[in-house]
Amino acid sequence: MKNHLQNRAARLFPSAAKIRAVAATLMLLVLASCASQASREAEIAGVEAERVAIEQEAVQLAADQARARAAELQLQRDRGAAERARVEEARVRQVAEARARADAERERRAVVAAAEAERQDRLD
Repeated sequence: MKNHLQNRAARLFPSAAKIRAVAATLMLLVLASCASQASREAEIAGVEAERVAIEQEAVQLAADQARARAAELQLQRDRGAAERARVEEARVRQVAEARARADAERERRAVVAAAEAERQDRLD
């Protein structure tokens, strides 16, 4: 009787094996889909990490360039200040030399005037 029920069930559901095979295939496809979704997500995460690394490198490069420009500007300012100081020193030296020459000329004139006055006194 048991065998008879099995035969009857086999006749009623002749494609039970096929259904099981389709179900197993569907389950494998779902698993494969999940695995490929996970791999896609992992790939997307890798690409995103690479993008972030490139952005950070670009930011670092821009910061380095800004520091280099600032250092160059500071160097130019320092050179300009040194040049202005050199020019000012030369100007002060020229003024001092001109004053010394003027003082020497006044002294010479005073000596000449004194000698002339003495000579004039002798003549008188």
